[in-house]
Amino acid sequence: MTCETCKYFCLMSINGNCMRYPKSLKVEFNHWCGEHRKLVKRKVVNKEDSKIKYAENILLKKKEYEKLCKDSPEPAVGKMIEVLDLYKGSNGKTYKSDYMAILNWVKTKVEKDYPQLFYTQKKTEEVPWTKEDQADSDKGRTEFLRKGFKLKGME
Repeated sequence: MTCETCKYFCLMSINGNCMRYPKSLKVEFNHWCGEHRKLVKRKVVNKEDSKIKYAENILLKKKEYEKLCKDSPEPAVGKMIEVLDLYKGSNGKTYKSDYMAILNWVKTKVEKDYPQLFYTQKKTEEVPWTKEDQADSDKGRTEFLRKGFKLKGME
């Protein structure tokens, strides 16, 4: 909290009053500097809006990270963060939003360079065989053996 005129950083006590001017007026989310009586607004930061450090140079909001994970598999998102982190660290670049940089060019670069990260194997459920399926399989096996072919390992 600073006064617009004197640029003094006002330390706030536990009850929210200024330590330098304890008798100053205080309004919710606003602060009156006791010396100049100019209104100075506090910047309120929600925990949801705060950014989390995912790499040395990468800061993303939790919602942004969840959106990336929703659109792409988790290993691909990790690779996108790694690519952007290495680029920013090596070139000294800064972005207003790392999330927008990922959507702008990093995602297409990772899709092009690492396509295997975007194609994951689907889990298949094992369906139990019915008696009819088992009978068909046995019938096919006997016909195969009758024609003179041998199964591997039955030589």
